[in-house]
Amino acid sequence: MTNKPTKNLILANFADEFGQDPNSDVACSVLSVTAELVALCRQRIETAETAYARDPSLAELCFRDSQGPQIFGEELLEACGRHSDEFHDDFVNNRSAVLPEAVSLESFRATRAECRQTVIWPTCPSPPVGLNFAWTALPIDTTARVRTEAVTLDYLEQLLASDQPEGCDCEAPGYYCSGVSGIWAHLNNGRLAADAVVESCDSCQRYPSDAAAFEELRRRGVA
Repeated sequence: MTNKPTKNLILANFADEFGQDPNSDVACSVLSVTAELVALCRQRIETAETAYARDPSLAELCFRDSQGPQIFGEELLEACGRHSDEFHDDFVNNRSAVLPEAVSLESFRATRAECRQTVIWPTCPSPPVGLNFAWTALPIDTTARVRTEAVTLDYLEQLLASDQPEGCDCEAPGYYCSGVSGIWAHLNNGRLAADAVVESCDSCQRYPSDAAAFEELRRRGVA
């Protein structure tokens, strides 16, 4: 099953300049919110929750992420603001906003980056209350080290769901309705039947694979 980006999320960058000539080549990052990304973030949340439970003094977890967000300069933000007042208000207030449909990323030059990482840390330590995602990178040919604005898994899931078809067949009552949008599976008394096959829905594509769909049922205590 192919998995195409459903949302391009613009995240503000926080840059630490190492040289004497600050530049504006690293103003924001563009994150493609896909079913595959959300499934990976769910998996990393489970790892983080286990780690923080074992040692509440843990500051943050870093995951190597070669497919992290692309980095762009101020010109992308200016173009988004010209095409959408809503984008401007969201970005100013939240330091993140969805790329307007009228703006094409192909018109802008992305800054190459290396040493990209996904970072997870708790909203409130001891015990952690919620977990935040951000991305870090060292852009090539600049003097900056960047860290993006933070987002939560709930926010990424909401963005992904907002582009899914309403009333998908997988949500309709029936023998193979799992009760979880995007997943086909037969349940018996609220649990996955012993001989049941779990499949991701090809129509709404909320999960990138059958394995990811099964993992979601397991996470919810159904499987």
